[in-house]
Amino acid sequence: MDLFNTKKKSIIAMLSVCALAPILPAYTPLPVVPQIAEAASEQAKGIDYLVLVNKNHKLPDDYEANVPLVIAKNSMGREFQIERDTYAHFVELRDELLKQGIQIELDSIYRSVARQQEIVKEFTEKYGADYVRQYVAVPGYSEHHTGLAVDICLVVDGKVIDDNDEMIAQKEIFAKIHPLLAKHGFILRYMPGKENITGYSYEPWHFRYVGQEIAQEISSKGLTLEEYLNAKKSSADSLAIKDERATADYWVKKNQKGDTECLTQAEIVAANQEMRTKSVSLTDLEHYPKTVDGTVLKEMILDAQQDFREEAEPGEHYDKGGKLIRQADYDLDKDNCNLDKIPVRTDIRYGVITQRSDMRLLPTAKYYFDDASFQHYDDLQGTAIDPCEPVLVMHESRDRQFAFVVGRYYKGWVNRKDIGFADKSTWKKYVSPKNFLVVVDHKKKVHVNGSRDVLFQMGSIIPLKSSAARGSAYKAILPVSVNGRLSEVTVPIKKDDTVNPGYLPCTPNNFVRQSLKFRGDVYGWGGMEESVDCSAFVQDVYRSMGILLPRDADQQELAMNNSVSLAGLATADRYGKVGEAPVGALLFKPGHVMLYLGRDAQGTPLVIHSASSYFTFAGGKASKHYIRQVLVSDLSYQNGKGIKTIDGMTSIGSIARRNP
Repeated sequence: MDLFNTKKKSIIAMLSVCALAPILPAYTPLPVVPQIAEAASEQAKGIDYLVLVNKNHKLPDDYEANVPLVIAKNSMGREFQIERDTYAHFVELRDELLKQGIQIELDSIYRSVARQQEIVKEFTEKYGADYVRQYVAVPGYSEHHTGLAVDICLVVDGKVIDDNDEMIAQKEIFAKIHPLLAKHGFILRYMPGKENITGYSYEPWHFRYVGQEIAQEISSKGLTLEEYLNAKKSSADSLAIKDERATADYWVKKNQKGDTECLTQAEIVAANQEMRTKSVSLTDLEHYPKTVDGTVLKEMILDAQQDFREEAEPGEHYDKGGKLIRQADYDLDKDNCNLDKIPVRTDIRYGVITQRSDMRLLPTAKYYFDDASFQHYDDLQGTAIDPCEPVLVMHESRDRQFAFVVGRYYKGWVNRKDIGFADKSTWKKYVSPKNFLVVVDHKKKVHVNGSRDVLFQMGSIIPLKSSAARGSAYKAILPVSVNGRLSEVTVPIKKDDTVNPGYLPCTPNNFVRQSLKFRGDVYGWGGMEESVDCSAFVQDVYRSMGILLPRDADQQELAMNNSVSLAGLATADRYGKVGEAPVGALLFKPGHVMLYLGRDAQGTPLVIHSASSYFTFAGGKASKHYIRQVLVSDLSYQNGKGIKTIDGMTSIGSIARRNP
């Protein structure tokens, strides 16, 4: 509770917006029904459950409370605003404690900065500035601005206990409450003996929601939120190289022949064809048959379900609200594949993607998170597909909201509203455009029709009306869907270093320059959060030069034109093989791929990759660190079994045989 830094909450309670409930002669539980107070899309992303605010760390001026907020009532009828997931887990905690005969109630939750300013003004007028400095949190420095902080009171034998001293005296009760917090995603925010770190005295009633996995880690190590975040930052810093070696200039200066082509465009065309023979995930769209056998199509759709194909039950997966996916909903999602309506032979339709769209393993926009409190990994997310990408449309979902499509490098379900259906001749202009731009920045947004921005990732192709720029801009063609049919609009795209007319030359320096444009970007599982995971990262770098890799790391490893196996090699020999690899080579280990930059001045091989997590070890105990960013590192970081990356690598792959 950081509205008042005092042990005598009762002194000023009657003046507080969190006025204490009167002592009740008898306690009668009331139903607690959350109601949405602020509209928020189910697609909302990016709730920061770890946002830090304390006496020395102000919230950003543009900070907005985590949404969606809901209205919650305690059993005395008082209403509070609270972040939705925080409230859902509080209810679970409250109900579990009630079964043990312990009754907790909400006492103080969300306050806006504006309301805090009003309180400061009111109390200054009533008690003076000295009193306010001692007892009232400065606006912008309160955890209660987030909607993630929960102050409770106790109800014992029908009596509400909320005085600070009385609360602290309830040692036996809190000794039963605190061990259950982490299970429900909460931490004890202001711990005894940590006052010099948190800035507040011990408050056994003040809980903070951070999510279950992180709460368990913080609690098991006896950390404050400040200590956890500092340790996390230190761990991230210890992995990510941030000096000059993480810049393109450093490597370009080292590569004396770095701007000499490794492969000509003709050689790249041949390499792409060779990779299509090695990877089932790559498709030659232009020469695909006009029809597909029903049995083949059914197998294609089932294969696209990946791990869900053989799963009759949803397992432990959670929706955006943190609730377990119900069996009935899972059955509906699988049934929506509409397999029983596949004809003996299907005529293929032709479509073009009109905006960046998700390719799903099942035809649903519902999230399937494997962790209710860490919502960055949706197991139904296959990949993201860029605007202007041509697709073969094979089948429709039962609800007709999704289409099963085959793209150049992936198969899956796409929302129908993101597809413009076209005749084959028009469609072919997107398969093999005569004149086109290639997006060469890590991402680019193009404004369309004065109403929306269309997002492109590196390597995306944008057709042009002509090869020449008119003045300072190119005249680009962008697809739009009008009642499901493909239409086209012409938009100007500024002539700058974010786009290139045609593919970039395939050179060592371009592998370096292109890859380092992503440095610092968030890790985006399957294209989530408008970003890249490890395999999408290297795929985008390569396709900016016209090299069309498969989408997933395992398929990329299979498709490499030149591959060096590391099986059975000692660590020193592995480093030797890496040192012989060309700049831009791909280093593979199970579930991960990295792009080789070269050896630094000390002879250490360095890579750039989109990293999700890694492990450190202390006292024989493993700690997992979610770093979730594109970074430069060496090959010494460890997995959960304590195996260094260099020793866990399986092969080194490349398209170019050697550096120029």
